[in-house]
Amino acid sequence: VGGIGGARPMLPRVEVGRAEQKRAEGEIEEDEHEHRVAKLRRFDVVCSQIEERLFLGSNTVASDLRLLLSNGVTHVLNTAGVACPD
Repeated sequence: VGGIGGARPMLPRVEVGRAEQKRAEGEIEEDEHEHRVAKLRRFDVVCSQIEERLFLGSNTVASDLRLLLSNGVTHVLNTAGVACPD
């Protein structure tokens, strides 16, 4: 797993602090994991109405009493008990 003679090929170094800036400028692409993390972060605070009186949301949404009350939510069903304690 290397270049010529078994030596590893040199990859350009990117300072961690500059990675976000380089991504924003289109110089480097975010990998699949980073894309998933960004997507989860974006939807973490969204309370989605599935049907009348039925909503789907994250632990963040389920913990936001103001948001629940503003949407008329009266009960919360936790289907991720291992990841999100009751």
